[in-house]
Amino acid sequence: TYAESFSGDQLSFLEIKRRNDVVVSKDRLSFSLSQLPDNIPNSRFLYHAIKSAQASKAVVTEAQLLLAWYNLHPTALVQYQRFPFVALNDPTFRITFDRNLKGHWRPSHIFSAPPLRRCLPGYTVLELKFNHSIPGWLHSVIQDYELQRTSCSKYATVVQSLAPHPTLV
Repeated sequence: TYAESFSGDQLSFLEIKRRNDVVVSKDRLSFSLSQLPDNIPNSRFLYHAIKSAQASKAVVTEAQLLLAWYNLHPTALVQYQRFPFVALNDPTFRITFDRNLKGHWRPSHIFSAPPLRRCLPGYTVLELKFNHSIPGWLHSVIQDYELQRTSCSKYATVVQSLAPHPTLV
């Protein structure tokens, strides 16, 4: 969700992300938290979320298979502030700044408001997102500032920062 906390009818998402070299693609399943039963344990959260989600049949089927194959369950609650910028003439070109990354390891209940611990304090994650070729002006900016492409999963960063034994996760 892009809201500050889980509540009511706000739209929330489950995402299936894939990476092929440097290309990242994702499918989204959207659902409303009000459609989920009250007080569901974390072990059943994804089951109920997928069951009530809106997405194509193929995406729902893939999510159900992933849940069954990997026995998925919420491991960390992740929160950050996002500052998005979308190109007026090309909505597939976006620049986002994600900062104030926080998390909680294995929340007892997904709807609870557990205390969050900061991860990567002082850092901001810059993401340049585009579907086709990079605009020439942006390529020049990247060269001028000597920016380097790196992979940074906000979820993985929180898990590594908060897990009791990060080397075992």
